[in-house]
Amino acid sequence: MTDDMIQKALRLKELDKLIIKAIATWDVEQLSKYIVEFNNSKKHIRSYGLEHPLVNLQKIENPDARLMIQRIMSDEPLSVEKAMSGGTIKEFLKGELDENDIENLGSDLFYSWFSHYEYIQGLYEIGSLVLSCGKIPDNLSRFVAEARNCYTFQQYNAVFSLCRTIIESCIKDLAVINKIIPRDSRNISQLSSRTPELYELINQLCDQVGVFDKIRKPLHKVRTGTNYIIHGNRIVGKEESKNILKQTLLVVHQLYEIENARQESR
Repeated sequence: MTDDMIQKALRLKELDKLIIKAIATWDVEQLSKYIVEFNNSKKHIRSYGLEHPLVNLQKIENPDARLMIQRIMSDEPLSVEKAMSGGTIKEFLKGELDENDIENLGSDLFYSWFSHYEYIQGLYEIGSLVLSCGKIPDNLSRFVAEARNCYTFQQYNAVFSLCRTIIESCIKDLAVINKIIPRDSRNISQLSSRTPELYELINQLCDQVGVFDKIRKPLHKVRTGTNYIIHGNRIVGKEESKNILKQTLLVVHQLYEIENARQESR
């Protein structure tokens, strides 16, 4: 994570307010400049996620920069985007990749049989998993990378299966950390058959460590959302896979933010 990106994140926080002010005073000249800078800064941060499916913000001390990067990487709308959601100005705040952006990024990241336009656009749509913690499950970064790649290659059913793997891996990891289940000598994903089912394990974690209770419903939403696919009952399309992957990345982010805050408060 570069200093330049941190500065752009902090500048985006300023621009978020400056654009609204320029609209209120109808300062067209400044508004145009702010919008161009807003879009360029946002694209710069989002583009970092193309090569980094998991972005760890632990070393960034400034909480404003961390929050802004997390929101941009996760494709959460900023205040000005929410405020302008019903107006024509929203069209100028999309910060989307144009053909030159995709051409330049694609030439560096991907050359194969699959069109790099589709590959880059897919990664850009999904964003990255953003964490601020020291230790994560051994295979989490790889699972996230594979889920994103499955989405870009239009393997939408595989996305659902990997989302289930991601959420289960993280729940087991936190259950071990909080001594709800024993630590196995092998990889966390290979815990013994004594491990409770995911439904039960989510409830045990939320019941025994109360701070997790506020995300019990989102955790179960991902669990139930992936049930149909892992049991082979149906197939899914692009929008469904995009939604479940974004939900999964968000709830994993929330899990480790809560755990990190809990550890720091001790």
